[in-house]
Amino acid sequence: ETNVQDADQKMSAPPTPSVTTEDKSPPNPSERKTKSCNCPRSRCIKLYCECFQSGRHCSVQCRCKKCKNTSLHDGHNGARTRAIQNLLSRNPYAFHKNKHLMEKMNSKAKGINCRCVKSQCLKLYCDCFQSGKVCGEYCMCSDCMNTVEESGSNGKRTRARSLCLMRNPDAFKKRVKQVGAGCSCKNSRCLKKYCDCFSSGLGCTSKCTCKDCENLAPAAMKAKRAQQADNIPKL
Repeated sequence: ETNVQDADQKMSAPPTPSVTTEDKSPPNPSERKTKSCNCPRSRCIKLYCECFQSGRHCSVQCRCKKCKNTSLHDGHNGARTRAIQNLLSRNPYAFHKNKHLMEKMNSKAKGINCRCVKSQCLKLYCDCFQSGKVCGEYCMCSDCMNTVEESGSNGKRTRARSLCLMRNPDAFKKRVKQVGAGCSCKNSRCLKKYCDCFSSGLGCTSKCTCKDCENLAPAAMKAKRAQQADNIPKL
């Protein structure tokens, strides 16, 4: 009978999940209220990892995969140490809580500055390249090719500019939004500030290509509501 009861208890008890602690540190009492991360691909050595950004190692509570934000990856040649050094070389305030405020208070740079990592500053989303200027000493980019040395006839910067102009002759012109040119909102019903018409205090017109718009003139809004009321089936 005792064997039968033990077998029944084993069958009724829920299976305990197998947790692989590896080299992750156990949660401290002071860290119980802190958030745990769930990084699937970054290996927890990017700033969008909450543990890495706050300066602490990942714990057993984290659900990350292939984590390198651990004590095993510290040291002189550790992956975590190299990631921290790389980020600090580009931005000394990368791990500061109010890093954007600290950058503005301590920055000597004026004008346009970029932080490109993989584009070599040869894409239009680089602010310096798009504005037609070379990167300056206050830029935090890496492997930059938007320099004076690459501005010659066979330079990479010259070839990248000519390629962009072949695709779009107006690629390097400043784009100025015209008030009343129309919006193309899809999910906001034109009731958010990122709607050009709504932020300008204007109602949407026939120039707009928005969907389910509610930013209409009072008369048009009344007509729309009346039409919707007519379409409701009466019981």
